[in-house]
Amino acid sequence: SEEENPKEEESKEEEPKDDKAEVDDAKEEKPKEDEAMEDAKDDDAKDDDAKEEEPEEEEKAAPPKEDSEILPPTRGGRVRRAVKKYEPSSDSPKKEKTIPKGKGEKLEDIPRIVANFKDITWSDPHLYDLHSIVFGMGKKKEFKGHLLQFSGLVYAKGNEEAEQDKLKSKMYKLKLGDLKAVMDLVDIDRSADSFDDGKAPGKEGLCNRFLEWL
Repeated sequence: SEEENPKEEESKEEEPKDDKAEVDDAKEEKPKEDEAMEDAKDDDAKDDDAKEEEPEEEEKAAPPKEDSEILPPTRGGRVRRAVKKYEPSSDSPKKEKTIPKGKGEKLEDIPRIVANFKDITWSDPHLYDLHSIVFGMGKKKEFKGHLLQFSGLVYAKGNEEAEQDKLKSKMYKLKLGDLKAVMDLVDIDRSADSFDDGKAPGKEGLCNRFLEWL
């Protein structure tokens, strides 16, 4: 029994040594854990800095050109670009219509015709009919100005009959009431007494009278 007691004492003395070793190991492991935590914090800080730098890179990207606006891609994947509309230069001189000088008076010098023109607007259908017979097509806002400068038709040499036939065909396309209204606009006498037979003229007689006036 005496021999056993010393052994027990030895075991009791050895136990504290093991506890001390474990404490020392724990102390050594703590700095390692602290270092790992610091490394993780450094990695997180780097990630945050990278995220903050991304918007700066996007801002540095070159903006799209103004002249080539990019439209949504087509089904085939091709990128469509907007077509730039052509805008004519405002400095280009406007061509003014030249009114040839006829054998008669200008309409602007005949008071009754000037008064008739003042009573209608530039969009009046009878003004349009008159302009189409005398000059052909044109801009509505210029109808009055052109017609007031009219003083009679000037036919090309050797082509008088062909041009007169074209004018009469334009007159015939008008309804009888519209033809009379156009003649009244320029104060052409269409009364029955003004004709040789003393009767109210038909469309043929009115067209011939209109052609004589022109």
